[in-house]
Amino acid sequence: MIYSKIKAGELEITPRKVNFYRDVLERVLDFQEEYTLKKGMRFLCDVPKDLEVICDADYVEVIYNNLLTNAIRYGEEGTEIFIGYSDKGDIYHYFSVATVSEPIPKEDREVIFKRYVTTRKNGSGIGLDVARGLIRKHGGKIWVEPCYFLPGKCLWEEAANQEDKDKMNEGNNFVFTILKKLKET
Repeated sequence: MIYSKIKAGELEITPRKVNFYRDVLERVLDFQEEYTLKKGMRFLCDVPKDLEVICDADYVEVIYNNLLTNAIRYGEEGTEIFIGYSDKGDIYHYFSVATVSEPIPKEDREVIFKRYVTTRKNGSGIGLDVARGLIRKHGGKIWVEPCYFLPGKCLWEEAANQEDKDKMNEGNNFVFTILKKLKET
């Protein structure tokens, strides 16, 4: 239903100021916990517990569920899923989901967000397209970039270049933005 509304241009969001950790992340992490435990994975969350964001919490929950489902499905068993937040001082909130997994080739990093495109055998190619549509409704963008892992630590490519990459696990970091000044309804 969400998918067809996005494609028809009929999806409306209801942005409200929410405690992001409590009203979005806790609900998503509770929902996904059983699946992470089955793969021996765990979440490492670096999102301030007092972060307030204007968004449609229900739809941002869908975004996270899609990203985390992929992280669990394609991530290596027994590893961590990093959930991050960054405030770069511009007009966006930056959120990320990173996991140790087979790196997505550079030539596939844009195409995976299109409908019915998947680079893996067991995917429908709809989840990332839905996430992208919902993120656009929040005035944001989504992309994927390579990342590297040390125990309990996720490094973006520029930070990893200063370390010994041969001793690190590789993975993918899905980053999305939400406008900071989204109008409340």
